Amino acid sequence: MNSITIYFSLPFSPIENKTYFYHGHLAIDINGIVYQLFDSNFLKSNFMVSKMPVNDWLYGKSRVWCHNSNHNNKYSHVYLYGCGESYRTKVYYINIQNISDKAINDITNQITIFEEKFRLKQIKFNILTLNCSSFVAKLLSKNMMIKI
Repeated sequence: MNSITIYFSLPFSPIENKTYFYHGHLAIDINGIVYQLFDSNFLKSNFMVSKMPVNDWLYGKSRVWCHNSNHNNKYSHVYLYGCGESYRTKVYYINIQNISDKAINDITNQITIFEEKFRLKQIKFNILTLNCSSFVAKLLSKNMMIKI
């Protein structure tokens, strides 16, 4: 079976003695790959959904914030702080186990649709209406039913 981990991170160190990120950040890990929505205009990237292995997302280091490395490993990713999330934030998470293959396929298809709509200029990041938390909520709301 599959698993989903929802990560919530809060900055604990300012950038250049200024805190630019006043709110937390949500990302979703599907079977070891982290997907996160970010402001592509702010980081001047040609993609909207970052996709990277969880270990890189948490512990990776880079001199640049954005990588579009589809040619070598099919990951387009963003280090929102120029390094892995755990180096500049407190990271909290919740893991959900035993997710059906159908739910995983539906979620990954929705991610593809987000990216395609971005490339067609039908959607763009908006701090209030289309941000990291609304992205995760939209992915889960259509595909997750929790039975008590």
